[in-house]
Amino acid sequence: MSTQEIVALLFAILGTFFVLRGLWNLVSALDSRKWPHVPGVIVSPQTYHFRIQGEEHTGHRACFGDSSRTRLAFLRSGTRYAPGMKVTVHYNPEKPHDCVLAPGWNAFLMIDLVFGAVFLAVAVVFF
Repeated sequence: MSTQEIVALLFAILGTFFVLRGLWNLVSALDSRKWPHVPGVIVSPQTYHFRIQGEEHTGHRACFGDSSRTRLAFLRSGTRYAPGMKVTVHYNPEKPHDCVLAPGWNAFLMIDLVFGAVFLAVAVVFF
């Protein structure tokens, strides 16, 4: 296998990974629009707490596609998500730790899909 083929294979693997992760996030985001919601409170720039039937839960995701706490901190950097602020938490009833503040589609969902498409395009060029 030539160096060019190895590079193409690596880009194809990375591209496939990003596209699949992006699609999973997109499907999850669309599903989250139907999830139940409860009141919660921001406790730090990266964390919020909420209760479901008396049981305390902790969340870290502002929206789907927000796989990095850096993005979450960015989303909360304004007054919208200041510590102590009350928020609405949407949670997966089957897995309450799977929760978001902003359900549904958002621009972050496109990041993985775009990166994946670019990596796959580079792989095609190298093949």
